[in-house]
Order: sequence, then structure tokens, then C-alpha cells
Amino acid sequence: MKEKDIFKHLLKLGQDSPNRDGAVTAALVRNEKIFLAAPSIDSGVIVHGEHNLLGYVYKSGDPILPEDTLYTTLEPCSGRFDSSLFIPDCTSIIIASGVKNIVYAATDPVQSALSGKRFEVAGVRVGQAQDQDIIEQARELFNSKVVGYSV
Repeated sequence: MKEKDIFKHLLKLGQDSPNRDGAVTAALVRNEKIFLAAPSIDSGVIVHGEHNLLGYVYKSGDPILPEDTLYTTLEPCSGRFDSSLFIPDCTSIIIASGVKNIVYAATDPVQSALSGKRFEVAGVRVGQAQDQDIIEQARELFNSKVVGYSV
């Protein structure tokens, strides 16, 4: 699958997300095919797309392979704003999962600096999608669902 097709799938998946913290969707791509994909969810506690996806991967019993790539519509968070819920940030979850390759669409100016440094130290390769239309659509998707914050 081409990068643009992967992100088109993720953007469509995110359109139905009721997440009031901004819609983020993520996919694990293996052998050039989407292995699993998941949106962010809000069931009283907000679970970001990357966290939700890696939970599904864990439950599947399949290991993360070195060549797998995590695609996400928004740069992974490196901290949660409501620490009283004790939910780990996506950067920590991704590093702990063993994912070594990430491609994101929209940047998150609040999260970028710290997550980038943490991924670098952990040996995770991170890059931004090249298609400007995909980047803008991912930004619009997140901002259309978010309350009180935008990218």
C-alpha cells in the first residue's frame, strides 16, 4: 500500500470518532498492508489512536516486527494533560511496544520537541508524511473533533 492510501484509510476511519480530545487514528503496516487500524476512543476515558491500536496488537498475540511501521494522523503525544487518570502517553506506549518506525501526518506543536527526542534516544525512526493534502486533512480531522485545543 502506498502512504497516501494508508492515510486515506485512516482519515476515513477517524471521521466517525466521537472523541472530544481530537480524532487521531493509527495503523500498523506490515508487508505493505494494513495489519490493524484503530481510532481514538472516548468511553469516559480518552484513549488515543496509537494507544488503542497497540492494545489491539497486544491482544492479537502477534509480536511487533522490526519492519512494521506505525502510521498515525497526528504526531504521538509525549504527555497527557490530565495526569490524575494515570494514562500513559503514546510516546511511552510506542517505545515500550517495540515499534521502530513511525510516519505521522499532522504535527502537534505542543508535543513535537519532547516526543522527537524520546524517539531518537529509543532508536525509533520518525518521519512526516510528504503529501501536503494528507497533512492538512489530518489537521482538519483532529481540529474538527477537539474541544479547547487545536494543531
